[in-house]
Amino acid sequence: MKTNKPDRHNYCGNPGSAASHGAKGPNPKGRPRDENAHQAIMACTLEMARTKNRYRDITIERIAKGAKVAKTTIYRWWKSKSDLIHEACFEGQLHDPVPSTLRQELQDILTQAYQLHISQATRGVLAGLLAEYIEHSQEHPEHVMEGVFPFEHDLIEILDTTFQRARECGDGPEDPNIRAMVRTIQTVLFHNCITYGMTCNEERMAILTEQVMAAASLPQ
Repeated sequence: MKTNKPDRHNYCGNPGSAASHGAKGPNPKGRPRDENAHQAIMACTLEMARTKNRYRDITIERIAKGAKVAKTTIYRWWKSKSDLIHEACFEGQLHDPVPSTLRQELQDILTQAYQLHISQATRGVLAGLLAEYIEHSQEHPEHVMEGVFPFEHDLIEILDTTFQRARECGDGPEDPNIRAMVRTIQTVLFHNCITYGMTCNEERMAILTEQVMAAASLPQ
């Protein structure tokens, strides 16, 4: 099944972001990227995500100062603070599950997503990113389908691959609703972990697995 995957660098749907203008990834303009400067920016962003209590306390100005680069250097490579935080904190954090039964593989994926909700480096920024996305969606409803939640692109890709592999083995629905599965995962994990501060024990993870399996069978 082909899934319409959102641009991973436009997960908050900002007006100046990639999906709004057809660009892919960080801003390609300017001089070639200096890897030392890039690593310094990424490290500083990740450290601020770990130590700042509020999303708004992480600013491009503070990142530039901490990384000892100019703000223009950051904006040459990333279109917004949210794009930079996504790359530093979330991109590439999910990996394909160890091959097993479909439910066991799905539970592996859910456990990884859960860890991203409770990690010190990501927990603090998730609420701020979601608030930014909601605000933008209200101000620009025409862009609401362009934005995605942090690590949504990777989650879609991994679920698509996992269910395709299961279908080849005669397991799982013929045409799984990947979008419905992703929304279920995001809603349950975000509200349980961020809003209510709950932990996902074995029983809750088993319930979430069944909820996601049910969402997979919903009409497209």
